[in-house]
Amino acid sequence: MGSGHFVAEGYGKAAFMRNIQIVDIHNKLVTPNRHKDLLGTSDKTKYSIDGYVVDNHGMHMYYGGPGNLA
Repeated sequence: MGSGHFVAEGYGKAAFMRNIQIVDIHNKLVTPNRHKDLLGTSDKTKYSIDGYVVDNHGMHMYYGGPGNLA
């Protein structure tokens, strides 16, 4: 998933997702609470995530990395 580029490579290289929503316990779409929900990666040498922001585009973030280099 992503573009194959780390977040540090920035706009136009790293993958970008905006207007992120999840389904809550009432089956309604809601913007995640960035102070409550955890953001992370299973392997920081292969993937990165940053720019976890809420603004007029909803919640958005950059993500990416080369993935499994086996």
